[in-house]
Amino acid sequence: MNRRTPKMTITVQTGARLHFGLLAVQAASGRNFGGVGLMVQSPDCVLAVDAAERDECFATPEVAARLTVWRDEYRQRCPAEHRPAACRIRVSQAIPLHAGLGSGTQTSLALAAALAQLGGETKVSALELARRVGRGARSALGIHGFEHGGLLVEGGKRQPEEISPLVARLEFPSDWRVLLVIPNDRRGLSGDAERAAFTKLTPMPAALTETLCRIVLMELLPAVASVDFPAAAAALREFGQLNGSHFAPVQGGVFADPQ
Repeated sequence: MNRRTPKMTITVQTGARLHFGLLAVQAASGRNFGGVGLMVQSPDCVLAVDAAERDECFATPEVAARLTVWRDEYRQRCPAEHRPAACRIRVSQAIPLHAGLGSGTQTSLALAAALAQLGGETKVSALELARRVGRGARSALGIHGFEHGGLLVEGGKRQPEEISPLVARLEFPSDWRVLLVIPNDRRGLSGDAERAAFTKLTPMPAALTETLCRIVLMELLPAVASVDFPAAAAALREFGQLNGSHFAPVQGGVFADPQ
């Protein structure tokens, strides 16, 4: 995540988040959710904010509507002495919506970071920025990724209002490439539809959570740390297959798209 402040314009750029899967769903005991993911440089979000006589937002209609909500939430939750006045928001590059790339979290945090600087704050953590725009209901990978980048593991939460803590982070080997294939005619679940899908899921068996944690701790992380691509790919494939099997009843199969 890069921030630059030429003159009176504050520009924030952030990459996308790949979510490899959760570690626990409706856990009977211990922490809930948790998960593994990776930040990638592209696709990215580039957002600029500057002071204006009245609030304006230049983006696609759907993105503009969400930015307006996040801007208003930010103003309600930030310190009164740092509340930004009227501003102009311009999005020159956007992460595809509802494609599993964390566009909501990354765009909202980019806006929050810009508004914080516009309000005179220079050091606001990603966790606090997320609180101000209401992110982190389930996964916090995008929140931690916005601040740290890399391969990330979050430890889950005990209370619904918590933001899941970051428990492991590794640099992803720079010469490993990630190929993203996104169907043009299908959107992932979001909002009320996503919340409804989670209510239909059965609790993830404790044995499956244990297996997923073993794959992450004993296979995926060591493979990435030692730059062992075949081992990392095998671990990620097994992790994804097991996760997809649990979510199959609400997404139509191990993979969310039949293609």
